[in-house]
Amino acid sequence: MTFGLRTKLLSGFMAVALLAAIVGGVGIVQMGRLTGNTSYMYNKCTVPLAVLLEMVENFMNIRIVAYQILISDDVAKMDQLHTRTGELFDDLEKNVDQFEGELVTQEWKEKYVIFRRDIATYKTDLALLVENKKIGNTEQLAILIPKLQQISTPLQDRNIEMGGLKEDFAETSYNDSEKVAIASRLIMTGVVIFSFIVAILLGVLLTMSILRIVNAI
Repeated sequence: MTFGLRTKLLSGFMAVALLAAIVGGVGIVQMGRLTGNTSYMYNKCTVPLAVLLEMVENFMNIRIVAYQILISDDVAKMDQLHTRTGELFDDLEKNVDQFEGELVTQEWKEKYVIFRRDIATYKTDLALLVENKKIGNTEQLAILIPKLQQISTPLQDRNIEMGGLKEDFAETSYNDSEKVAIASRLIMTGVVIFSFIVAILLGVLLTMSILRIVNAI
């Protein structure tokens, strides 16, 4: 079956347009994957790490104020400092709520239940410490101080562990994005080379067809 020159030209242009569409489509798809990975890494790593830093800062400030209460002999100052710990606990609980929404694995959800419980226990025991400190109940203070220290260490360790978790997660997401970027470059390069070869072949075939018609005139 013999095609006319017009049909061959239209077929050639359509083939080139199809190849261009394939190149553009592959590029759009790969860029979409990269954008998705970047957005995921920002929402699941960058934002939670900022919340975690605030959480660590608030808890450290609570411990500092608790120490100030412990060494103070002024009842009015103790009340003032205790009010300050209440504000810090409010901020800490907001951080805890924000960070909890970013937990994925069941293991960390279970650990977080213990984390929340320890914070609540620390808050309760700190209030008891203030009351007993004001009335000079040394017997209860001797019980509460070691208990607060015993709770605070795991809380601090858990904060550090969560930071390490998010850093590892961020590294994994970055590596995935890098793999997508490399794959995108390879695919795009392959498609462009293939398109270039096909375009040359089409050009040669069309040129030969045109020359046959011209030579036949």
